[in-house]
Amino acid sequence: MWRAEKRALEQNKSPASETKEKLPLATFASAARVVGNSTSEKGFLALVPISVLVGVLVVVLLSTGLLQTGKDASWWEVIGAADAYGSLVWASLAGCLMAMLLSWSAKKGTCREIF
Repeated sequence: MWRAEKRALEQNKSPASETKEKLPLATFASAARVVGNSTSEKGFLALVPISVLVGVLVVVLLSTGLLQTGKDASWWEVIGAADAYGSLVWASLAGCLMAMLLSWSAKKGTCREIF
């Protein structure tokens, strides 16, 4: 690398100047279209997995708590008897899968980068 830089300084050339056709420079607007950095898309990609996580957490907490206590128990008893660890595991798995699916569908990276 050092030799190439030294040669470029001595000859006052760069490899890009040796190409026959000139490439157009990108503008900020075209870069934003390619990357897709709209705030509504970012918000959607952030809020949906969090909402799925919270929703699955509540559903699994209530279902495991109701299985332990029965339908006549109070809310505190249902939540107290619920399987908190299992609920958090299933909710985090659902949130991660949703985030990966949304990132893949929005083309935010290749399959290897996302998964």
